[in-house]
Amino acid sequence: MLPSCRELFSPAQKYQLLVYHADAIFHDKEYRNAASKYNSALQQKKVLSKTSKVRPSTGGTTSSVQAQVHISS
Repeated sequence: MLPSCRELFSPAQKYQLLVYHADAIFHDKEYRNAASKYNSALQQKKVLSKTSKVRPSTGGTTSSVQAQVHISS
């Protein structure tokens, strides 16, 4: 049996994957779908910040500000 996404990726990795997916959709000019994915990524970022006792490292991850800029574009 294959492990679920929850077992394969850390919360920070899930966030970054959502952003990458949203970026790919955005570049395909599927703007509404991309906005939905960016919103999902922002929700994951909120969960990440609430569940982490230490503030998550932003090294190598897209900031929530960058994700919000894509949504408002």
